[in-house]
Formats: sequence, structure tokens, C-alpha cells
Amino acid sequence: MNKILLFTFCFCSLFIAGCAERFLDEKSEKSLVIFTKLTEFESLMDRLSVMNQMTSQELAILSLDDYYLLPTDWQLLASSIQRNAYVWNSEIFEGEWSRDWNNGYERIFYANIALEGLAKMTPAEKEEKLWGEVKGRALFHRAWNHYSIMLLFGEYTGSLEVDGTGVPLRRESDINIPVTRSTLKDTYQFILSDLQESLRVIGDDVYNPERPSKCAVLMLLSKIYLYQQDYVRAWEYAQQALAVNNKLIDFNTLDVTPVQVFPIYGAGNPEIVFNAWLPALPALAQTRACMDESLYELYDDNDLRKQAYFMRNPQNGRLNFKGSYVGYALPFSGLSINELYLIAMEAACRIGRQEESLNLYNRLRSHRFSAESYTPVQNVGREELLTMILEEKRRELVMRASRWEDLKRLNRSGEWSYELSRDINGQRYVLPPNDKRYIFPIPQYVIDKSNIEQNPR
Repeated sequence: MNKILLFTFCFCSLFIAGCAERFLDEKSEKSLVIFTKLTEFESLMDRLSVMNQMTSQELAILSLDDYYLLPTDWQLLASSIQRNAYVWNSEIFEGEWSRDWNNGYERIFYANIALEGLAKMTPAEKEEKLWGEVKGRALFHRAWNHYSIMLLFGEYTGSLEVDGTGVPLRRESDINIPVTRSTLKDTYQFILSDLQESLRVIGDDVYNPERPSKCAVLMLLSKIYLYQQDYVRAWEYAQQALAVNNKLIDFNTLDVTPVQVFPIYGAGNPEIVFNAWLPALPALAQTRACMDESLYELYDDNDLRKQAYFMRNPQNGRLNFKGSYVGYALPFSGLSINELYLIAMEAACRIGRQEESLNLYNRLRSHRFSAESYTPVQNVGREELLTMILEEKRRELVMRASRWEDLKRLNRSGEWSYELSRDINGQRYVLPPNDKRYIFPIPQYVIDKSNIEQNPR
């Protein structure tokens, strides 16, 4: 078997930015790690500091309308990325590196290293199951990260049948392969192919939220099809995922009064399907980020999320967010059962399965309201139920990137026309529906090194 060399220096993501020259100059000075064993490829996929944290959703969450900043807090942000993303500026990076781009392609690089190594192995009979598990996890990571990068930097056409401009696809770890932008169709085809292959080899008998699982693969398929408005397939895969895991937290069992309601890093949280998180971002710190009052008003008084997700600052009366599934200081950016329920109920409603949709709606809400206070909803029409579901998604998935996906999808479909706005010292910043700024610019250092096409702004 040919030995696979992985160089221990970081920022493998910069390979995609065309930094092969610097890499080749420096590689002789770096120590080498040689992967030859199945357990070594497994360990590579288990690197939490790479594969689970700093996921490629920072720009989406910074751009949300769930929160606002006071003018002085916004002006004092040291990061140009955080200041610019908050007001949807055409220029975002101002020379700063994009963690969304860099870290996403770094994880893809690691996944390719594992997949190439596994392809060259002939596992012993006792290792065949683990070989399939590790391959399935690597395929998930490659798909998940291409999809996350595409959501930020790729065009959105609203359908798998309508082509557009996608993102660079890294099918191999070789840094010498030229960087090009794929079409949107090719991007989705590659992502979906990886997930289908992952389904064929990954097992479902062992659950570890830090590792991709069969439920995670099925949910990601459902999520992608929902985003592309293919509601039949979204319902199909959501059903399959719920058949593997449908456990919800009963908020009546939580102490919703502390500052930190959910355990740090999501330890023991049964709703986490795949655990991932962002670092503590200064713009979203509780000392800065104030939650939108109109969002807070969407909750009934008996809705326990009102206390589990929010708290009033006793000094200024403003709302702060404390409802992250990985602890209040870290934005949750993974996959979870509550989002799976919402995907399933929306898809079911859209394809005429109102009874199943309403059952899912009532089940989720019955786990969120104080005991004995929730009355199941009955006998509602399709359009009313769809509105209820979208409002429920707004209440349930606070400070998650899925909100950014929904804004793009629903504005594009013409079902609503949702304008975002910020007011800072008398200046109003606006993001109209379907604006070009819903697609973020590719970092300039990537353009300079690779000459790939920049997104119009």
C-alpha cells in the first residue's frame, strides 16, 4: 500500500487558495506523520478541534436578524468580518482570513486523506465494519463541508434543476490540482453522491454525537432537499431519520432559570444528532448581543423556551440569548432532532400530508410547554398550518444558520418578501429579498492565488 503523508502544519484549507508554492517550499522543514492503519484514519476523523468546531456558518449567524448590537458595541468590534457581516456590507473581509472558507476546506482535505487511504486498504474481515464506519464518516464530512461552504459562497437558484455557479470541489487531497469553480448542479451532485455512498457503508448501532451517524446522513439529505424545495425527498429522508432517532427533550425536566440551561459542549444532550459549534464570537457575546424583542413576543407565556432561551439583563432590561445546545457562550452549528422535526413537518405539509405534519407539530410543542398547559392543535388548513410551522421554526431554532437558509429559500420561492434592516446612529442598513449580498464574496486572497470567479456584489 502506498503510504499517505500528512504534514502536521495547519491551515490545510489554504491549499484551496492556491498556496501550493509556499507549502512545497516549507514541507521539507516539517515533521511528517505517516498514516497506514485503519485506526489512524479513524483518529483523523475524530479530531474534535478540526472536524467539529469552527464550522463554516459564522457569516450566516452573524448576519441573522435574531439579534442586534448597540452602535458603540458594533463600532468597537475588532474584527472587520464581524462588523461588515452584521450590516451586510458588500466588502466583508478587508484582508482578514475567512474561517468559514479556510476551516471548511481544511476538513475536506482531512476527509480526502482518509478516503484515499481507505481506498488503498484491504481490511481484514474483523475490520470490515470499522472500515465502512470510517469511510462513511469521511464522506459525511466532505459532503457537510462542501454544503456549508456552498450555502455561503455558492449561487442559490431554488431548485436542483436550475443551474448556477457553485464552489470549488475538492475530490482529492492533491494540492497541485488546479482550483476551479464547479457549476451548482455539479456541486449538489457531488454532495448528494457522497451522502448516498455514506448511507451504504455507515452503521446505525452506535451513537456518538461527535461522530457522523446514519441519522446525521439522513437528516443532512433531508435538509438539502428542503433547501432546494424538493419536498417529497425532504419528507422521505426526514421520515427515515426519525425512524432512527426521534427523541425530544421535555423542557419540563430542565431547570430553565440558570444562565446556562444546556450542558457545555452538548454533553448528554439527547437532541444532538451531530455535534458542532462555533467559537465564542465577540459580536455575539452576552455583553453585546441583544435579542430581538419581536422574536421574543412570538412565545406564549406557558412556552418554556421563553426562559430556556432568553434572559433579561437586570442592568439595562435588554434580552440576552442563553439557549445554545452547547452552552450559552458557544453557538451550536450542528444537526439536531428538533430541526429534524421541523423539516419533516414542513415537507409533509407541503406535499399534502397534513395529519402527519400536524402530529409532528403537536409532539414538538408538547415537549416545550409547561406540563398540562398545552392543548394540541386540531383541524387547521394547509396554508394556516404552514404558517404555524414556519413561526415554530423561528421560535425553536434561535441563533442557528438554518434561519439564513430559510430566508434565502422562502424569499426565492415568492412565499414571502422579508427585508432585513439594522439602524446604527441614524443610518439604516437594508438587505432586501433575493439581494446579491445573500451570497458572500470569496476572500480576495483566494481570488489572487487561484483566479477563480468572484461573486457579484
